Amino acid sequence: MTKQTALELKCKEVKAEILAMKEKIPSAIIFNALGRIFPKYSMGYWLSNIVLLNIIFISPWMLFGWLLGELDRTMLVFIPSIVCIELVIFGAVAAHLAIQIMLSDLANQIVVKVSDAEDLSRFLVWLKTSLSFRKLFAFVLPFCLLWVILGAGGMSIFLHGFVGIGLLLTVILVGLLAGIVFHAPIWTSTMVTSLKEYQYDVNPMFPADSKIINDISEMLRKGIYILASVFAVISFISSSSILPLQLRIGFSLPVVLFGWIVITAQFMFTRSTIEKIINDTKWEMLNAIQAEIQSVKMKGDLSGKESSEKILRLADIHKKIVESKTNSYNAETLSTLISQLMLPLIGFLLGHLDTLYGLFTKP
Repeated sequence: MTKQTALELKCKEVKAEILAMKEKIPSAIIFNALGRIFPKYSMGYWLSNIVLLNIIFISPWMLFGWLLGELDRTMLVFIPSIVCIELVIFGAVAAHLAIQIMLSDLANQIVVKVSDAEDLSRFLVWLKTSLSFRKLFAFVLPFCLLWVILGAGGMSIFLHGFVGIGLLLTVILVGLLAGIVFHAPIWTSTMVTSLKEYQYDVNPMFPADSKIINDISEMLRKGIYILASVFAVISFISSSSILPLQLRIGFSLPVVLFGWIVITAQFMFTRSTIEKIINDTKWEMLNAIQAEIQSVKMKGDLSGKESSEKILRLADIHKKIVESKTNSYNAETLSTLISQLMLPLIGFLLGHLDTLYGLFTKP
């Protein structure tokens, strides 16, 4: 079996494994279980998930609140709590779809451009480990603990007393799903960072113009737009009059700033990976040219026509590769970043539309 044949077989194997993982990741297992009576990704599938998740989250609060007589007191935080639950469910759906899209892109576009069978094996192992239940809950459980401390603790201060068993259980359940949501951008960042460690089929003369560079950029662009859209919705809700004024003041602007930080970080990780792939390819080619020039120098008389012409040709290629672009920042990528950053800001401004209207119409 030739090396190329072995690579092609490994590529097919890894591609099939990644596509199969789309149904095995934790979010897929949850959504498929709750929406199993409907065709996958149909309207009924998503409505079933949304309704059942709401029931799962709210039931402990209502049941224990009624049994223990806690409902009347906790109704003071009913609207903010319901809004938080709906935002977490929305974020979970968006995070799930984003990871599904990325896994498809990894299988159909990225993996087929990896040029080393061992790299394919290493990447598949990393992917399975990073999306395993064990790895996920190593992040989700501490996150949920912090969520409970801040959420239940904050509401206890507002209510001037313990929130009660029912609402506490609701906060814990919501915190577990919220942990899965927040894990998605962290996983995306580590995934795109890991891509710089592998060898790809890249244009040796002008690596920045290779298809794999465009594919990685496009894959992450879609993911960041989904992330920015989530922050836009959260910014809008946290800024709107549906929430008490104290919460609007305390959360609306920090949500926008946090969204900007996450979006910018994702953008920077993507650019760093792309530049590393381009640089590695350039230096691999430059080193090969330098070795060839050294070989000509050792074998023949440099004053000879054939030797001198070969060295000049190699030097010309060397110069063109050195001068080829390495920096992946350009007008298009920067305009994309700005448009992504604008989404949370637009949500923030729409949420404060009544305030802005008052400012512009004030005599």
